[in-house]
Amino acid sequence: LIALLVDRVAEAVDFGLNRPSTSNSSGRPAWRQSERDEFTTFVTNVLRKAEVQMNVILGALVYIDRAMPHLRIAITDWAHHRVFLGALILAHKYLNDSCLKNVHW
Repeated sequence: LIALLVDRVAEAVDFGLNRPSTSNSSGRPAWRQSERDEFTTFVTNVLRKAEVQMNVILGALVYIDRAMPHLRIAITDWAHHRVFLGALILAHKYLNDSCLKNVHW
C-alpha cells in the first residue's frame, strides 16, 4: 500500500508540474532510486509514527486522485512531501473530525 501511495503522489506531482508521464515499463513513475527510497522512508515513518489508520490512507489516495486534474505546482521543492501531507491531513480531518455539541461547551 505504501508503494501505491508513493506512486500516486509521484504521478500527481508530475501532472502538477506539467511534466510528461515518467512511467517506466512496470507502470511506476521513473525516479532516481535514491529519491524514491528517501520519500518511501518518509511516508513509512509518518504513517507509523502517527499511527495512521487504513481508512485515512485510502482517503488520502482518493484525495490525491481527485485533486490531480486541478493541481498546479509552481515550486518543485518538497512537492512530493507537500502533496502527500496535504492529502493525509485532509483525509484525517474529514474521516476523524467530530463536531462538539453544546453539552461539551
